[in-house]
Amino acid sequence: MKKKLAVALAGVLALVTLSFYHSDIPVEDLKREYASTQSKWLPYQGTKLHYRDEGSGFPIVLIHGTSASLHTWDGWADRLKKKFRVIRFDLPAFGLTGPRPDANYSIDSYIKAIHFLVDKLNINKFHLAGNSLGGFITWRYALKYPAQLKSMVLIDSAGYPRESSPPLLLFGKLPVVKTIMQYITPGFVVSGQVKNVYGDNTRIKPGTIGRYFNLLLRQGNRKAVVEYIQQLMAEDYALHQKLSTIQTPTLILWGDKDNLIPLKFASRFDKDMKNSQLIIYKGVGHIPMEEIPEKSAADVERFFQRL
Repeated sequence: MKKKLAVALAGVLALVTLSFYHSDIPVEDLKREYASTQSKWLPYQGTKLHYRDEGSGFPIVLIHGTSASLHTWDGWADRLKKKFRVIRFDLPAFGLTGPRPDANYSIDSYIKAIHFLVDKLNINKFHLAGNSLGGFITWRYALKYPAQLKSMVLIDSAGYPRESSPPLLLFGKLPVVKTIMQYITPGFVVSGQVKNVYGDNTRIKPGTIGRYFNLLLRQGNRKAVVEYIQQLMAEDYALHQKLSTIQTPTLILWGDKDNLIPLKFASRFDKDMKNSQLIIYKGVGHIPMEEIPEKSAADVERFFQRL
């Protein structure tokens, strides 16, 4: 009986492997579709940061979330670059930047990457905005370098301890799954994840799901994402107790249909921070800057103008 069960399981595993196996895509192939004439590359600790620096005026730096890329800010960049200098980049482990040789994906490592980038671009003071993971990085940056920030924008931000973790983070901790995730990538899983972060799936533009899927397959990204998940789970979430010490003017944006980080955390950020204001979007999910770019960018622009 045990032998038959083992054979059956092996057969299922082989079928899954054949059905959902995808090889890595070389970054040079992806550049042809996902880089642009505005794309630039900055050597950094064994990798090359993919970034875009557009517009002129007071600078704003945009930080994307887990499994996303600088493309999530396309709508914001189109509007804000008319009045501001807009800098956005692919965090290590994601997008065209890809993995770090030392596999360090801690929040501190991302803070250092931002600090390195703005230093190289000769930016001394700026607005900093982040979504989800990017929000976590943003307020942690404010704790470390408050003098450099004129303001910050937290969009459906991570950073508080959670009663339960999203399935992706839980699965990423399992030894067998950690190995499988590096090679087996069902398209329907990526599609489901993208749809889950939108409040209204009709707002998903053509090519968006394909972009998320293809950039995940960027050479080395899947292994890096697994390593990133392990490190994210080990982060010190007690630092949220220092939110009240942040004096930086802060705008909090949140979709009321966020399935990843519930709306209650929006109010918690607003309560714990001393210099914040909150805007809630009805019918919007986890990524307002991608789902309703014009509306959310206009709100950010008004916030900046009042500073």
